[in-house]
Amino acid sequence: MKLRTIVFILSFVIPLTLLSQTPDANAIVTKIKEKYNQVKDFETDVNIKVNVEFLNVPESKAKLYFKQPNKTKLESTGFAMLPKQGIGIPVATLLSTPYTALYTGKETINGKNLTLIKIIPVSDTGDIILSTLWIDESRSVVQKITSSTRRGTVQLEFGYGKYLSLGLPETVKISFDLPNFSLPKTLTGDISSDSKKDEKKTPPSKQVKGSATLTYSNYSINKGLSDNIFNEKKK
Repeated sequence: MKLRTIVFILSFVIPLTLLSQTPDANAIVTKIKEKYNQVKDFETDVNIKVNVEFLNVPESKAKLYFKQPNKTKLESTGFAMLPKQGIGIPVATLLSTPYTALYTGKETINGKNLTLIKIIPVSDTGDIILSTLWIDESRSVVQKITSSTRRGTVQLEFGYGKYLSLGLPETVKISFDLPNFSLPKTLTGDISSDSKKDEKKTPPSKQVKGSATLTYSNYSINKGLSDNIFNEKKK
């Protein structure tokens, strides 16, 4: 009887002990939010390199505007084809609406011990269904995000430098797998500059894979951007 009693007690104590040792996902995410909330707004120059199958997209320059919690505007001198999840402060935008945060473990990437947190939006009306954050807790920044959306998947990898203390990246690499869509040739350029004019081109698949590298420079932070900037339409 005594042995059975001990086993019975341990069957409750061990799970509770393991639960108590699990990191608090909400506390980790709140610390991240506090860092990003220091940035009320910013504008920055962006150099954009896009690589999309079947398309020859020229390198372009742009001006990016952001204002909390989720206002973004990208002004480009050329054509910049980017998933909307990749501009502004993606983490701040993701965490600006109600969500459930779950701790799922640790992973070492490039020598950094990162914490994995899954973010599940409470509302089922948005585009994002589920996101995974790779968090560097020692610096309170997100190193990588993958998001499953209603249309496909988007992955973001962040490189930090001068503005690490504010969580603002110097580079963002975006990888995406999204549905095919039609784009005017005047915007994309030739699909294949080496192909002959009369040669039939292979049509894109239903899903288009691609990547983009964004390099930020000349940040202007917390200058009080007007809402009118985000309401202006291109002429």
